[in-house]
Amino acid sequence: MSALPLLDMYLAIAREPGAASARSREHLRQVAERLVESALSEHRHLDQLDTAVSPAEAPGTGARAAALMRKLYEQWTCEAEALLQRVTALEHDGVHVGGAEELRHQHGRVRAMLSVTLEDIERGRQQFRDGRWRTIEEVRRELRPGA
Repeated sequence: MSALPLLDMYLAIAREPGAASARSREHLRQVAERLVESALSEHRHLDQLDTAVSPAEAPGTGARAAALMRKLYEQWTCEAEALLQRVTALEHDGVHVGGAEELRHQHGRVRAMLSVTLEDIERGRQQFRDGRWRTIEEVRRELRPGA
């Protein structure tokens, strides 16, 4: 997303007095859509890379690969957030940016994934190995009213 300054430049030009022509708004929309498309493409590549470096595919890489992938996802998330801020501003100005909803969805998905730490995952695995787990049916029974 190193092209964000380019979008910022176009945003600044579009906000200059007398520059709000339909042609400049259309150009701004096109630039924003290309950046959204690029962010979504980068996300797809990250997911593919994540699958390729998973411990099941590459035994012995586990924790180190997971930590590196997490950093890549964190970086993508920060860049996607910055782009989404600009896209939201455009949408408030009445410019529809194609792909924005998909980017919001993928951004939210990655944020949710990152909310679970690697330590949380390892703790869960250890609990499973220690036999400290419950079936979904047990959980349902406990959550039923009056149970």
